[in-house]
Amino acid sequence: MPKKKKKKKKKLTLQQMMWEDRMTAEDLANLSGQRPVRINVFQRAKKIKTWSRFVQLAKQENISPAEALTSMLVHIKRRWLKYKIIQDPDQRGAILMLLSWQKKMGARKLYQHPNLKDFCSWTGYKKSSYSTFQDDLTKLSQALGVGKKNTGAFTENRRKRETASRARSGRKPFDLMKRIQEQIDAGLILTESGWKKPQK
Repeated sequence: MPKKKKKKKKKLTLQQMMWEDRMTAEDLANLSGQRPVRINVFQRAKKIKTWSRFVQLAKQENISPAEALTSMLVHIKRRWLKYKIIQDPDQRGAILMLLSWQKKMGARKLYQHPNLKDFCSWTGYKKSSYSTFQDDLTKLSQALGVGKKNTGAFTENRRKRETASRARSGRKPFDLMKRIQEQIDAGLILTESGWKKPQK
């Protein structure tokens, strides 16, 4: 007796489920001829300028002002460096002192120095790993406009200086692919220790 093939149920995507032919009459009445509209809540939140508009938006998202404030404070606590140190104008002096200490003794010595404890007590900064401390120093120096600028100007200037130096010394620019082709044409083979004549 032949076995009956079972029909596999097709898995539908969310879009396929939303088509009108799959909706009930009640669903169609609720939509009233309109498709759902996506709203980017983050873009809408960036446009808020007043506290009354903030409360209104929080009510639309079913969040009480207390819950919104709690989540904001958690966010601020996690990003203390940005909100309470960099953006606070009263902390500029402490930041300048820390950067001057870094310039005098270097980041590694400063990480283990009592001056860092003073900075922590002034600003509420929490000392963590050394790599995080280095990242924070970079953020602080960039916030004051003292840090390195990654515009590519340094590389461009170096390239110009090297080209001028080659022109003065009479050396030609080195072409790697041409050099490799010359080695191959000469019958040399590449080994772990460099180009050598093949053994016979």
